Amino acid sequence: MNYLKLKSVKPIFFFLLFFLFITSDQILVAKTRYKSSGEIDFFAKTFKDDKNPETDDQKIGLSTNLSAAFKKGKLRGKATINGKVEEAKTGESFLFIEDSYLLYKKRPWLLKVGFQVFNWSTTEVFHPSDIINSKFIGGEDTDKKKGEFTFLIQRRIGKGRLNLVVMPRFEDPRFASKLFFSGNEYSIKEALWWEESGRVSFDNYGLQGGLFLTQSLGPMDITLYAIKNRDRSNGIFYFKVEDPIKDLHPVYFQVQHYGGTLQLILGAWNIKLEYDKRIFDGDFLDSYELNGSTYSKLAGFVDFGQKELKKYDWVAMGIEKTFYWNSGAETTLILEGQTILNASKEERANLDVFQKDILFGIRHNLNDVMGSEFLLSAIKDLEREKEHLMSFEYKRRLSSNWKAGIGLKAIEAPQKGLIPKGLEFSHEKNELNLKLTRFF
Repeated sequence: MNYLKLKSVKPIFFFLLFFLFITSDQILVAKTRYKSSGEIDFFAKTFKDDKNPETDDQKIGLSTNLSAAFKKGKLRGKATINGKVEEAKTGESFLFIEDSYLLYKKRPWLLKVGFQVFNWSTTEVFHPSDIINSKFIGGEDTDKKKGEFTFLIQRRIGKGRLNLVVMPRFEDPRFASKLFFSGNEYSIKEALWWEESGRVSFDNYGLQGGLFLTQSLGPMDITLYAIKNRDRSNGIFYFKVEDPIKDLHPVYFQVQHYGGTLQLILGAWNIKLEYDKRIFDGDFLDSYELNGSTYSKLAGFVDFGQKELKKYDWVAMGIEKTFYWNSGAETTLILEGQTILNASKEERANLDVFQKDILFGIRHNLNDVMGSEFLLSAIKDLEREKEHLMSFEYKRRLSSNWKAGIGLKAIEAPQKGLIPKGLEFSHEKNELNLKLTRFF
């Protein structure tokens, strides 16, 4: 087994050891409280025919989320995995660790070690403060996060908690299997990490960390943070000169984050705010040498993506108004927006799919026994012409163990230049999807 394969197997190996530990009756005696849960999704998707024989117009598959947990005195543990298998030419198949950790709690202190997921974002769609966990980029599972191996020390302070986090390992973001532009097909290979001036590596280990504070002040919840880590959202593509130019490696640089979130509930009104200042550190050379090979910046050959990264301010704001009906149903109107400050129009288009966008949405919840609800939303780009995304989602329980859902998505973002940007990669990837979920 070569080094790259060994590196990818190690987290799964540690997870399996932990999973066996918390499920072993011989180790955990009868006094230990144990529970497990999970779900399996059966889904089918159909897309608008794009006349490209290399892409799929229909997909079927299975996805799953499995969780096991225990509690014994002040010690707790949890293990969660996420997986998916698709039957398609460009289908996504994966298995990764989500929340899987050991936790020791003794007031006012808490110690937590393992793969952890951080959910600081308060808004419906735009999440500038979602900065730690690696996600799926350019595919269909952008809401899924990989757990980041973290040592967390927490202390109660006031109406909240102060947290110190140290993260010695950074997980690779997962890209769509193929990328198409200018009539060419590109494959995304393993990520490279910038170490210091003139040096990159494939090594996923290095010091990351910071502080974050949470407080609940009456109707207001706030989170403030200062984190230094390896960026996972704005990689710059390089290619190995000795290999075909169509095999790309994203290079990720160090970044400092300063920001926070706020959520204020005033009766039927819900006000949300997120801010993240990102200060990037790197030399952004046109090429790097590693193990006798040269990796050159794609943007030097093709006008695609950022050539360098500097200081930017991501800002998102949302406001929701809920109406309560005599039948018990609730209707919520949603308005959200996001922009990136200290960046030009072209930079914003490269930095984020939703670089200066506004969302209108309506969520209706019947609050019935079966939990019936739907969400209708529309996103419009305020800066780039003819860029719209509309979606509809309806879901309902069929029984205590089964749930069904249907979704529609329509995207209009015609290519305006020689190379697509942002949402243009998804132009007319209109979708109808059906999902059947079994809980256990």
